[in-house]
Amino acid sequence: MNLDRILPLVRQEIAALGREFRHAPACILTEEDLRGHLFSRFNAIPALHDARDTADHDVLGTAVHANFSWFDDSGRLNLRPDLTVLSPSRLSIYRSLQPGHLLPRKGAHAYGDAILIELKFFHERVGVPRTAVARIHDDYNKICTLVSRNRRLQPDGGFAGIVVVFARYDGVPDTLQELLTNPNSPDVSVVYESARLPRLVARRAYGA
Repeated sequence: MNLDRILPLVRQEIAALGREFRHAPACILTEEDLRGHLFSRFNAIPALHDARDTADHDVLGTAVHANFSWFDDSGRLNLRPDLTVLSPSRLSIYRSLQPGHLLPRKGAHAYGDAILIELKFFHERVGVPRTAVARIHDDYNKICTLVSRNRRLQPDGGFAGIVVVFARYDGVPDTLQELLTNPNSPDVSVVYESARLPRLVARRAYGA
């Protein structure tokens, strides 16, 4: 997978969904909705759409997957981004592609180029609640850990991460704004999109 070519296309689809969200704020009601929309959009990218050869003989596979588990440094499948865009050629459903590891119980293992995506959705009238910033940082650090581990194992591989934050009402705490503008890792970014509903409309709708 050519990360320099695919990553901008993935980011374009996230931005396009943000525009759709502002046009139709009720198109995303839950985090599962957000994942479904992005899964569909990523899978429609021509470079990712078609089934391609995997690492297994006569087995085809696709690039976009949900809740795909990755090994951590202790050899456990504790790292599971909401969405993974991977190279089918580095995917096997028959064997582990990493020395020293067995095939995971879910029957699939990938090794190599990947874009790892974590999702957060907020419906609160304040936008992103201050109490949620710590969870976003935790997700960011999880993706950083996974990207760093993959780079150590395969220095010539292409790895990147995105934490995608969607909010129905606009509002970003200062502590999150800092992460948006100055991410701690050059390989992992945070993308924020909002439907930008006016908070006065929300108060009226709830009879406040």
